Amino acid sequence: MPALIVSAVFIFVLIQISKFIVPLLWAIGCVGLLWLLKVFFDWMGAGSQKSQVFSSTNSVIPTYSKTSTTSMPSLNVSPTHSLSLETPTSGLVIDEPWISHILRGHKVWEMRSTSVSKRGPIALIRKGSGQVVGVANLVGCQGPLSDNEVTIYEPFHRVPASMIGKWRYAWKLENVRALSMPVSYRHPKGAVKWVTLDEATRNEIAKRL
Repeated sequence: MPALIVSAVFIFVLIQISKFIVPLLWAIGCVGLLWLLKVFFDWMGAGSQKSQVFSSTNSVIPTYSKTSTTSMPSLNVSPTHSLSLETPTSGLVIDEPWISHILRGHKVWEMRSTSVSKRGPIALIRKGSGQVVGVANLVGCQGPLSDNEVTIYEPFHRVPASMIGKWRYAWKLENVRALSMPVSYRHPKGAVKWVTLDEATRNEIAKRL
């Protein structure tokens, strides 16, 4: 008889506890599900922003009215176009993802905060790598671009308007060509934008064109 009473009490206590545990577990499960959904949508949002920066081949060039005062340049570039140029003596340091866009032929305007008077062949240096990865011909400069021009010409510079900031000058590149293999060079202390290439580096670049 005492054992029966103890069993009954034990079952009663379990039932009472379950009244609190089950809703608690349900609530924890709901909170966990909501958290997973938040992480998923945050990830989707981040992926959308990243694809905006790295998108290249799927971009559509906007349509312009006949009365527009701004003319569109031709997208004249080929990463495999042979250069009828002498080996460059200086290199331009370019960060990712922009230099990869240039080497693939998807970006022909390198956006900078200042104008440039230099013209002719230049080496393309991937920032932070210590390597020359390509060559190009610097043929012109346009700017400073207005907000409207930044948007119109985005297919040529690939920088979203939200990121353009002070990069209002378009350095125009032609005859872009990736090297068969990157060429290491000695980066001078303090060099941020331009690097003067020594003879040994120039010779290696010429071999890999």
